Amino acid sequence: MIEALIKNDSLQEYLTSESGFWYYFNNQDTTQIKEANIGDLVTFTYNIKKLDGSTVISTTENGIISYKVDQSNQDLISGIRDGIKLLKEGETATFIFPSYKAFGYYGIEKKLGTNIPVRSTINLISINQNQNN
Repeated sequence: MIEALIKNDSLQEYLTSESGFWYYFNNQDTTQIKEANIGDLVTFTYNIKKLDGSTVISTTENGIISYKVDQSNQDLISGIRDGIKLLKEGETATFIFPSYKAFGYYGIEKKLGTNIPVRSTINLISINQNQNN
């Protein structure tokens, strides 16, 4: 399903992550050099959609998230945690996560079945660097 989606989407240039998902930039800032590292406090928004584009969880439902990179115990799927580290402050990207990087076997009760890949658009609003970085 993911390969077909990417093949049929001639408008975007998809990149492949080392973590096993695909993404493209909606808004990329080539002048920024600061990326999120372990311990940095990031502020971002994101949504979750099915591959057909139907919304599972909206950006409004999630609100603005504050997350300490790789040190918070928040209930973020691993794809979101990995995707944030690929963005610079002010950038927005859309990610295609296979089910094992998303909600896997459990899904989301009454919203998303089991073993379903998803797409998510993440907007990284700010990065507050950890003093040790």
